[in-house]
Amino acid sequence: MARKSNKLYFFRGGMGTPAQLIELNLDPLFADSQAGKMKDPASYERAVGTMPADLRESGGFTLDADEKVARFGVGEAPPGGGPGLLALQRVGGRQVGRG
Repeated sequence: MARKSNKLYFFRGGMGTPAQLIELNLDPLFADSQAGKMKDPASYERAVGTMPADLRESGGFTLDADEKVARFGVGEAPPGGGPGLLALQRVGGRQVGRG
């Protein structure tokens, strides 16, 4: 959860599909919900990055205080490798990629 921008981050995919880090923008979601005028889910979320096929998300997520860098645990896919840390590279104003 990003406190400054009121965005929620989560992973979608896995199980044979590369996992994506999704950003859910809560401000318009809550406003539209309160007004009773919900839009398509794609209006509130965007894929920030996609995990390489040889890696899987292994838990743990942190966002720095300035909301410029996200870090999360990764492991090899299939399981068998040690967990690592993924530091994101800048893409579209956010940080995405393997580091």
